[in-house]
Amino acid sequence: MNILWITGRRLDKDLASQTELKIANSLSDMGVNITMVSPGDIPIQKNNKIDFLTLNESKIIGLKTISAGLSIKKTLSGVQIKFNHALVDWRMVQFCYSYLEMEELSWSLIDRGPPTFDGILAQIQKYQWRNSWKIANKRTEMAYVVSEAHSDYVENRTPFKGKKIILPAGVDKSWINQKGKKITTEINICYCGSLDKNRGLSEIFKLSKNLKFLPIKSKILIIGNGNYVKNIQDFSSQNSNLEYLGKITDRRKLEMILESCHIGIMPMPNKEIWNISSSIKLPEYLSKGMLIIGVKQPGNIDGIGPFYQLSSSNWPRDSIEKISKIIENGEWEEYSLKSLEKVHSMTWDKTAKAILDSINR
Repeated sequence: MNILWITGRRLDKDLASQTELKIANSLSDMGVNITMVSPGDIPIQKNNKIDFLTLNESKIIGLKTISAGLSIKKTLSGVQIKFNHALVDWRMVQFCYSYLEMEELSWSLIDRGPPTFDGILAQIQKYQWRNSWKIANKRTEMAYVVSEAHSDYVENRTPFKGKKIILPAGVDKSWINQKGKKITTEINICYCGSLDKNRGLSEIFKLSKNLKFLPIKSKILIIGNGNYVKNIQDFSSQNSNLEYLGKITDRRKLEMILESCHIGIMPMPNKEIWNISSSIKLPEYLSKGMLIIGVKQPGNIDGIGPFYQLSSSNWPRDSIEKISKIIENGEWEEYSLKSLEKVHSMTWDKTAKAILDSINR
């Protein structure tokens, strides 16, 4: 099978594009021939089994997606591959659906997340997002979303009546630990992901202040990049139990750090934009046998299990009480093993299989 994937994300720079690359890699491992079309340069960590085509993109903010979208037809015109199906990012639907139909190529909209924040550009994107779903409603019978809450969000805000397939974030099977974690002399707590001020990261500072109440020495490790880095660096310079490790792009190095951690933080607040999300950090945490603390909301949880120690209100305070109780009761390794059992249902190959099954149906 030959699949064309047209995305508006820069695969060489956009952190969120990792989910698309992981799904594409898994499809490739299943014998599917993938051609990915995107703005920017070819990703450094490319898979030689995937063909990458790049779109010309303006450097002017506000014109990047438009300029890339307008170059899709020219980019694809020289491709000789006979595709069986196309996956089209909502950002690119309006620019290529007529061309795909002219080529008699069936396609589906893929939405890894709608526009989230405020501002003029965000308002334009929200219009484009709704318009893309409107086009999909008339032109295709199937689309992909990241969660049940995301599916409901689309249903309540767009006219789309087709089938929506859920493709949550996952993790590589090779990342999954075989043994549960034990607590010995120190607890490492980590946050790994975008360091954006809208993600509730300031609550991690409160957690840092509360670590002194734990029965075992503890430390917080923060990994990532974003507009909240300076705040984290300033706090870290005055609090020895919180360490900022910077942005880590080497996946092996990142895995080794997560290997040393016992608890993963899901701080994203109980707001609509986070309620509908599917975060890649959750299955990565679970793959290392971690327990999960943070805000109890749909986007921070997948399924059930004792390894979820989330709180509806003051999670930096409640987490200390929950962690202390688990240590006192000697339940840590048991809960860690449960997280490893759960994550086997959250691997990228299962996400990729959902795509193949829906296309072949």
